[in-house]
Amino acid sequence: MSSSSSHQTHPRRSPLESLRKFSLVVFVIQLLKGRKSTSNEKVHTVEEIDNVVPPILQTQKKEAYLKYYNDFWKEPGVKTELEAYARADVDFEYKILKGFVPKQLVGKVTTGKGPPWKGSDTFFTDFEAHYPSERILHATDKSLIICNHACHDVRLYKEDVDPTGTDKSLAAGMSYMHLLVIPVARVYNAVALEDDVCIEEMIAHFKTFWRLPDSKETIINAINGTMVRRYDEIVTAYKKPQANADPSNTKEAQSAPLEQRIKQLDDVMSKCRQYASECADRLRKMDGEFNGYMGFHPHPTTSVGHLHMHVLMKNKKFLTHSTRVHDHKNAPASVVLDVINEKNTSDKNPDTQSSD
Repeated sequence: MSSSSSHQTHPRRSPLESLRKFSLVVFVIQLLKGRKSTSNEKVHTVEEIDNVVPPILQTQKKEAYLKYYNDFWKEPGVKTELEAYARADVDFEYKILKGFVPKQLVGKVTTGKGPPWKGSDTFFTDFEAHYPSERILHATDKSLIICNHACHDVRLYKEDVDPTGTDKSLAAGMSYMHLLVIPVARVYNAVALEDDVCIEEMIAHFKTFWRLPDSKETIINAINGTMVRRYDEIVTAYKKPQANADPSNTKEAQSAPLEQRIKQLDDVMSKCRQYASECADRLRKMDGEFNGYMGFHPHPTTSVGHLHMHVLMKNKKFLTHSTRVHDHKNAPASVVLDVINEKNTSDKNPDTQSSD
């Protein structure tokens, strides 16, 4: 009797929960066994532990992505919309696809280059026509590598620094190194792909770029540029007369004198530069093949309606001051490729496969 009561006071884990915990423990032990405990261990071998996705988590991510994929293709008229997007149809009324240039920007040039935005455009379509060449870190005839436009450091988006006095941390980048690979052709989203050709080219392109002798410095310079751009836009906003004359301005940071606000910003920027310098040094030491994260935000979680592959460094040291609010959207490239290839295999007619 007492033995039975004792068991009731300690809830048992479900078999699935126990399996997950056991799998993770075994996975880490196997990784650690394969490492050499030497004093001159290379940085990139340390990062493998953070960047490899345990099989149990890979399965969960695949199940989540497969739902996004199936839900997208269940939408009535989705193929018609994809065809309209591919031909840049400005008269088509899109009801499923999302992530186009805001309507208030249509007919305007906002990047200092290129033709005015059209209603069928996104911020990544026809990238070379709309942006300065320095925004492109590397290019092939199939895809472009660019740096995420937003700065990686959330401290430059916090309410005590942001001109609006609101916390805009979610607008920051997802890692110190947050790059994007985008196709030159008009391709909507990973869930819209019916073969793996585009993704395989994007992956191969980035791996080739990563191996170039000057790639790390190219990346670091682009990242530093995002910090300077964010700093400049904050200072410009501070100096606008309405920034300190808005009667709804009740926050102390917004009502402070301009000199005080800029001094506080400079103090924050100094810390951001120091952290970025440490990350840059760490990035320079990374040799060998790229072993970070490559993946996608599936429709409808994406904010830009043109295919773009996120390339991130996921080691914790690169994430210290980056936003994590978008992590739940991440679908690793390996998961996307698995779903595409399995879908293609299941769609084949068994009779035609065995006809030879």
